[in-house]
Parts: sequence; structure tokens; C-alpha cells
Amino acid sequence: MRPQPRFAVLATAVRRSVREIERAGRLIEVLTPEDWSDARTEAWVDWAAAQDLPLDGEDLISEASRTFAARHCPDEGVAAELAATLRLGLATPASPQSVAASDALILSDPAAARWLKAETARRRAQRLSAGAVAAVAAALAAVSEAVSRCEGPRGDCADPAHNPALARAALTARRAGASDADILRAVEGESFEAAPLPVPVVAPYAAVADRDLIASGAPEALLAAEGALDGDLVLTFDPESAELTAEAARGAGVLISLTALRDLTGEAFEAALADLTALWADVLSNDGTVPVSIGMADLGDVVLAEGATDPLARAAALGRLVTESACGPISLFVEDREAKLRLGASPLTALDCFETADGEVVNRLRPALASAIAAAAGDVESAERHLLGRRTLVGAPGVDHAALRTHGFTDVELEG
Repeated sequence: MRPQPRFAVLATAVRRSVREIERAGRLIEVLTPEDWSDARTEAWVDWAAAQDLPLDGEDLISEASRTFAARHCPDEGVAAELAATLRLGLATPASPQSVAASDALILSDPAAARWLKAETARRRAQRLSAGAVAAVAAALAAVSEAVSRCEGPRGDCADPAHNPALARAALTARRAGASDADILRAVEGESFEAAPLPVPVVAPYAAVADRDLIASGAPEALLAAEGALDGDLVLTFDPESAELTAEAARGAGVLISLTALRDLTGEAFEAALADLTALWADVLSNDGTVPVSIGMADLGDVVLAEGATDPLARAAALGRLVTESACGPISLFVEDREAKLRLGASPLTALDCFETADGEVVNRLRPALASAIAAAAGDVESAERHLLGRRTLVGAPGVDHAALRTHGFTDVELEG
């Protein structure tokens, strides 16, 4: 069924501006919505290039969006709606959460604890070993620096008994895993050349547990928490959900920007979310043979900004809305850093980085938190000062402008 035009109409009303970004040693002009950052714009251009979409013309993003939509939608009306969601930054193709191909782990199985402990230790060792080479290299560099910065006879500077800084650096290097030969070479000034190990990318495994037992704090809950601590476990509550999660990892996915959709549609947010979900689910469903993964970026921001009295219930309600709006089975697990960058999504933290109109990147209190504080009759300015400080030395005890002038600072330096 052809959707009623919603997003194509919205796209015509959004103000856009030209951004200059560097690509292949040259500057290109890209027309984007005014609130997009340079990094976000570059991410969209990179995506278009990876998809072999056109990268020329006066309106690069729109042309790439139309070409992508035409490839996936023979219906012109559906294609126009899909292209508009890309152009507005409401949604982007994304990679589903990868899941190990092995059978789901049944946490109630007596052998599950032993297997989980061994697997967690193995994965942790892989992650730590990736950074071990860099740690040893840094420690050996400190050994060389302790010798080179020493003032005195060369023999004394290269002797830990006479150079305390070298003794400390050598001990640190040994604890990091360097051999005595490595340390001796560093003392002689040789650089440590070793290729760092790649960070392992290990898919999490699906696990099945009884919902009531998890809620009651049974031993299975501790097992699940230990496995999920490093992102190695996806917990489900029935074998069917575990199987669906594994199948969805092999399918297509989309990431939806809830904040952008809410800001654009206002009170029609939920209806627009249902339409957006149905649109992308229908396009990506591949006749329903493989579940579609639909991620909800900035879910926490939306719940905070709305001031929901029960945030968990509100988040669950939005999840149900997305699930019920899709035309077939879906997963809500999407993990794609590049897709998040294209939508301007970021982890839910108090500190938020944003780009000013002048292109300067500065820190601020996360807008969703500011809205929540204001809704609770809190003092947003005090929260910002607590997080960021006053960002001025005016009136600072002991180091205000008057005190600094006595140490030779000029007005130009103080006001700069």
C-alpha cells in the first residue's frame, strides 16, 4: 500500500544551508539541514561513496538519497518518501547487532556458569591483549626518555642505581610485559617497533533465561549481568526470541533518529514514528523472509525531554509502537557507529559536544537533560556551571584578573 505523503512534504519545508567539506584533497559544497555538523555531513558523503551513489551536482545529499531510494523502491511514491527520510536525517541504513552463530546459551543449564566464566575470560583476554602492545611501547619510550633527559655522565644516566627515574621507568616496563632485553635496548635509545594487535571484534551470544527468575534476582540474573558487562551477551526470555535475534543479524537494518523526528513533527511524533517504521520495514523486509532490525537512536533523550513519570514504561511503549508498526518480525538491536554519526546520535551522557554556526566544537549540558531539569523546576544554569564550570576567571578566588595582572598578564591576554 502506498503511504500517504508525509516526509516528502516535510522535506520541502526544512531550511538548509551549504557546508564546505574536504574530500580527496579538494573542497566540495554540500547542501544539508542547518543543524547538521561538518562531521555528520562528511559521514553522509562517505556513506554515499560506499554505496556507489552519485557525488556530484548542486544537491549531493538529495541526489544520493533519491538514487538509493529508487534502487530499493519501484514505486515512485514510496521512493520519494524514503528519500525524504534520508535527506532529513530521520533514518539511515544501519548494520544489525551481530550475534554469534552458535546455539543460544540456556542460563538455567547447570553447565552454563562454567561455560560463561571460561568464555568471558577468553574474550576479556583478547580485548586486553590488543592494548598490551601499546602499553609496552609507551613504557619503553619512558625508559628511553628517562635516560635522554638525565643530566650527568652517560654511564650514570644509563644505570638504574644512579638514575631513579630510569629505575622507576624500567620497573613499569617490566610490569607491562617488556623483557630485560627490551629494556636494555630502550636504555640504548632504540625505538620499540612492533605492530599493534588489532582490536578483536567478537559477536555477542544470545542467552535465554526465565523472565521471572531474572526479575527475582536468581543466580541466572548474576550470570546474565556478568556476561553483559563487556557487551558479550544479548539476553532473551524465550528460545523463539533468541532465534529471531540471530536471524535478524543476517538481515538489513535501519536506525531512526527519535529526536530529529520529534523536533520535526511535534505532537504528531508517535504517528510519524509509526509511519516511518512501516515505511522502512516494508522496504527492507525482503518479503518477510528475514527479520528487519530497527534501532531507535536517542531513545533516552526523548524520554528525558518528555519528562515521563515512568521512563522505563515510556521507553517500552515506544518499543512496542515500533514493533507493532512493522509489517513483519523485527529486532530492535542495531549497532552501527557510522550510522549513529550520520544521525548525530551520541551516548547518553551529561556532557554533549556540538558545533556552533562558526564551526567551533564546544561542550554543553545535554539538551535533553536541560529540558528535564527545567521541567522539574530545577536551575539549568546551576547545572551547567556544575558540569562545565564558569569558564571565566572573573571573580575566581586568588586567580582573578586583578591577581593575574600583578603577575604581568595584560588586558589583551586576559580578555583573549
